[in-house]
Amino acid sequence: MESNDATPPTTQETTSLEVPPVLADDSLAVGDQSQACIPSETYSPAPLWRQFASLFYNFLESRLRAGWRLLTHLVVVALIFAILIAVIAVVSFFPELVTVLDSQVVQGTIQSVILIGGTLLCFWLIDRRAFWKKPDGRWWSNFSFGMFLGAAAMAVIFTVEWSLGWVTVEHVGVGPTDNLISFLTTQFGYIVLFTMVAFGEEFLSRGYHLKNMSEGLKFMGPIIASLVAIFLSSALFGALHLSNPNSTWVSTVGITLAGIMLAFGRLCTGSLAAPIGVHLTWNYFQGAFFGFPVSGQAMDQSVVEITQLGPTIITGGEFGPEAGLIGAAAILLMMVALWFWSRSSVRSVGMQLATLSNYKKPRTNRVPVCPPVQ
Repeated sequence: MESNDATPPTTQETTSLEVPPVLADDSLAVGDQSQACIPSETYSPAPLWRQFASLFYNFLESRLRAGWRLLTHLVVVALIFAILIAVIAVVSFFPELVTVLDSQVVQGTIQSVILIGGTLLCFWLIDRRAFWKKPDGRWWSNFSFGMFLGAAAMAVIFTVEWSLGWVTVEHVGVGPTDNLISFLTTQFGYIVLFTMVAFGEEFLSRGYHLKNMSEGLKFMGPIIASLVAIFLSSALFGALHLSNPNSTWVSTVGITLAGIMLAFGRLCTGSLAAPIGVHLTWNYFQGAFFGFPVSGQAMDQSVVEITQLGPTIITGGEFGPEAGLIGAAAILLMMVALWFWSRSSVRSVGMQLATLSNYKKPRTNRVPVCPPVQ
């Protein structure tokens, strides 16, 4: 607490404490204020080639502009997938390996690893920023709560549908044609699969897409840019599931709503820990445990084997709960739970929105020169 006997500075003192004009304007600094540019004595118009190049390259940030970063990321991931397809074509001459690659778990895990690797590579080389920091206690706390929340939400969905007669339970545990070892092995494979899917899709949508879109739209103002970026990245997240089996426009809206909820979790907690945790257990308990389809894809095995009944508009039918009203209700309740868990306020979420479009340039010893004054 400050002392009450502090005296305000005189006019002369106040003047001497003023911040130099070059440092007072945040627009002249990238990242830390210590890297603020030093104006040169004379200015000259930028060369024509530089003006043209600035359409693609941000010279102040020393990296591609946001739209080109997003396009480059798409190309990088597509090239990695193309290499994978070529490898699979070669492997097709070996029947033993083909059997392994036909596995639902193996295919999904490989795709997620490619997505994670390509995204982290672009964050490092194209975006020029450190994306991943060593998890601390707060990160693990948010991650654990997210895992609990995703599992609890899916358990509530199952309980409600079962109590209303919208699902019937065929059997629980090891099936009549399975043995314990194969059952446990498959379940472990699903845990690995959905862990990789959660990290991959969150790195992509709530990490790469959301961050770059908010930075690219910051001319709208930081908060508006972040809100628009949340909607656009979530809509893209929904559109990426259009190729899934049994997808409809209703399921796309449901996945988009889920994307908004996961982005809200990032804003409340300040990291991707809670969204990753929610994503992981929501998928695992939805498919591998309770036997619902996961975004339209039926699991080869589940702890609880069910038959889906009830109105499709509510249950989501063959796509899964995300395409039904019950899934939408669970998603909204999870947003409320994330709000209370993080003890967020409107002010704190607003600060997250305001800083989402900021870019902190990697620290260097070189002092940048101010851009020419037109």
